[in-house]
Amino acid sequence: MRTLLRAFLMLALPVATSAQRSVDLVSIRPEVIGGGACALRAPLSGPLWDSVLPPWSADKNQLMRDLERLRDSLRVETATAPSDVERLHELAAVLGTLTELQGASAKVRTAQELDALTRQILEIEPGHAGTHHIIGRLHAAVMRLSRIERFVATRLLGGSALSAASWKTARHHLEAAATRDPCSPQHRYELARLYAERGDPARAVEQLSEILRMPSMGRFESHVAELASALLESLPSSQ
Repeated sequence: MRTLLRAFLMLALPVATSAQRSVDLVSIRPEVIGGGACALRAPLSGPLWDSVLPPWSADKNQLMRDLERLRDSLRVETATAPSDVERLHELAAVLGTLTELQGASAKVRTAQELDALTRQILEIEPGHAGTHHIIGRLHAAVMRLSRIERFVATRLLGGSALSAASWKTARHHLEAAATRDPCSPQHRYELARLYAERGDPARAVEQLSEILRMPSMGRFESHVAELASALLESLPSSQ
């Protein structure tokens, strides 16, 4: 079963929270903002993000234990402060990373919790870029499965909340994330990946080129830049 669902919910690059709003970029379209404007954005760092964001330590068992402790602690915090969007988003990021490490059944249960959590966040803050990103990735991950894998994930393993996944919804949310927070390389990368997979390499190249124009930041941002460079080289219109 683990092999069957290996591709399921690959939220292995949990989104960088959009809490860092040093610049109001909400009204700027992601395809036209220059990399220089993103120099004001600080890289993500700190104990939680160092655990959640790749590249990770080779000791996956220790990483799993650390993430489970973070998850349990954040569950308590968000239960007592259900309107704290940033804490809710931190919990969503932790859950996203756990889906990379868990077995199939636990992966789907975590995705169910993640689905409910993102709905909760958007009820409080409809324009939260990080949450739009997670929803977009969730839908795209489900749509990348084969019919059999999707049936197992959404029916046999209880992932009923994921049965309405669609490419259209994935694109809508990923575009919303990149528009709301155009200085997030992760938002742009996942959007570019979707464009490439759906037969729109020109749009993918636009997004990837913007990522590579962004100033050098922390290890996570550098990791995403490496992924963007590899994807760009694979696209025919980038030659």
